[in-house]
Amino acid sequence: MRQPYVCFFGPDGSGKTTLSRYLMVHAARSLGTRKVRRAWFRGTHTLASLIARLLRRFRTLRGPCNPYYEICVPRALKAPWMLIEIASIIPVLLAKLYVPLIMGYFVIGQRGIIDFLVWMSLTLRSPELVRGFVGRALIALARSVGISIYVRAAPEVLKYRRRGSPEEGALGFQLIVYDAIAKAYNFPKIDTSKRGVMDCLNEVLTVIGLESER
Repeated sequence: MRQPYVCFFGPDGSGKTTLSRYLMVHAARSLGTRKVRRAWFRGTHTLASLIARLLRRFRTLRGPCNPYYEICVPRALKAPWMLIEIASIIPVLLAKLYVPLIMGYFVIGQRGIIDFLVWMSLTLRSPELVRGFVGRALIALARSVGISIYVRAAPEVLKYRRRGSPEEGALGFQLIVYDAIAKAYNFPKIDTSKRGVMDCLNEVLTVIGLESER
């Protein structure tokens, strides 16, 4: 193992959850007694989540930008909202990522810091956020802590997998932003559109330095 932390990032429906579960089983078997833990991150944690629930009570703030809380943050509130989001994820990062790493766990991220960044840009309807100081800092943090692997699928496959879900209408925006990040920073990429789980898992194992499944 080159890194104690492996994180899958990508749009909803791309296959991150399935791959993280399969990797967790394989890692637990391959690493023997070493502890393995799965972590999940997304925007709108803790304080931000509470504030989002409050904002959606106001008709003028309702909208499709954040598909789960059904709010749109006005331009005047974008900077404060960004600070709230970042402050909200800090305790989550400490509890779910850094403390387990310090305790010797091999951590598998079903979502990670990059997903948090994309979620913020989605909520604020600001794709340019990923190119600014905050975006670059978050991506640098993601790269410093472990291996991040981009999991994607074709637009029609994503829509089929997530049909009827709250985030269905946001999939196009997600894919554009994720593709741009993966290309700009040359992250390892796995396309699950027409590939089986074991085929994708073996590619992941090659990237992270574990023996492939037979």
